[in-house]
Amino acid sequence: MQAKAIEKLAQQMAGPRPDRIALGLARAAASAAFDLARVRQVRTQLIKGVSALGSVDPPPNFTSRRGGLDYLKLALRSSVSPPARSDPWAAMPSEEVARDAEAVRRALPELAKLDRYETRAINRRDRAIRAMISSWAWRNAI
Repeated sequence: MQAKAIEKLAQQMAGPRPDRIALGLARAAASAAFDLARVRQVRTQLIKGVSALGSVDPPPNFTSRRGGLDYLKLALRSSVSPPARSDPWAAMPSEEVARDAEAVRRALPELAKLDRYETRAINRRDRAIRAMISSWAWRNAI
């Protein structure tokens, strides 16, 4: 499905009767544009998730019911108290604007990683578009 959308955008970018080179560059630009949209969507979902859950990481869970039972049996036998789970809601502000700001602060390490991907996608898209423009200028100069 996405391949069809990329091809459709590439055809629009390349214009009527594109040559092989222009179409290839348009495909590269369209693919980078889709990557850019995907990174921006992930960023938005990450911030929404942290705002809702209070953390980037999901709360720790046992991978199976059996694992949880084994842990409880061990804890009862050894008189070890289970580790206290931190409550991500306790530290999150209740006011919406402050909550969003705190969510962004908590998500900063992940957002920095996304920023690198976004920068790469922008550079790939822009490079392909500049090459398309150069190609068109060269063809029209002849």
